[in-house]
Amino acid sequence: MSDMEKQWKKVTTVIKPFKADNVRDALQKKGYEQLTMLDRVTGGYPQSSKGEHYVTDFLPKVQIEIVVPGQAVDQVTKTIQDVAKTGRPGDGIIWVEDIEQVIDIGHSDRSP
Repeated sequence: MSDMEKQWKKVTTVIKPFKADNVRDALQKKGYEQLTMLDRVTGGYPQSSKGEHYVTDFLPKVQIEIVVPGQAVDQVTKTIQDVAKTGRPGDGIIWVEDIEQVIDIGHSDRSP
């Protein structure tokens, strides 16, 4: 097993609510079925107008978190981008974090 296969990553995205079910379904169709959806998070995004910078009011968003093997990050983030993008400001954001350890509670003798 390569070092990349041993590494786990948490992919988190905050997106527009009307895109959440589509993103979840797309990830599940690609085999990423274990994810967490947090409803009613809020987020703002920076804008500029006539040289002035400001952050819009905080808008309702949905947060999705999924832990995947390191080699799956590109596929997961591309899927999220492809499905969540509307082309308008505030589509969302994705970030990836290293996970030190993953333990399957039901099977403590193995990782998921």
